[in-house]
Amino acid sequence: MESKVEITNNPNGINLEYDEKSPITSNKCVIVEADATTGQEHRMCMESGFVTRTELVFNSKECASPDDYSWCVAKVVQITGDDRLKYPIPGKDGEYFTSRLDVENVMSFGGKEFEKALDAFYAIVQESTDEN
Repeated sequence: MESKVEITNNPNGINLEYDEKSPITSNKCVIVEADATTGQEHRMCMESGFVTRTELVFNSKECASPDDYSWCVAKVVQITGDDRLKYPIPGKDGEYFTSRLDVENVMSFGGKEFEKALDAFYAIVQESTDEN
């Protein structure tokens, strides 16, 4: 089965089809983009998040992907009232942050679950959009 990525509002003409098999997951889930001006190619595995480009030699030590990594997604939450006093803006006396990353409720995904992490991220974005 051929996978296809759907990107709406695509003014840059980003390639929307998976082009190659991933050396990380062994699935056809890699998007390859080429810059006609420089001749550089960029690859991204949409399942593992692994990214490489022409300057990095494929299958080299520098491109090796560790197996012990993970992806984390967290919401940005508003800071209100006296809680803001816990989050001063460095170098700005009397000023405080109004939002923070909610690391207490982080969602974690295994290294080869990049696509699931993206889905969680987009769900947060959609939820925020729906609220506004």
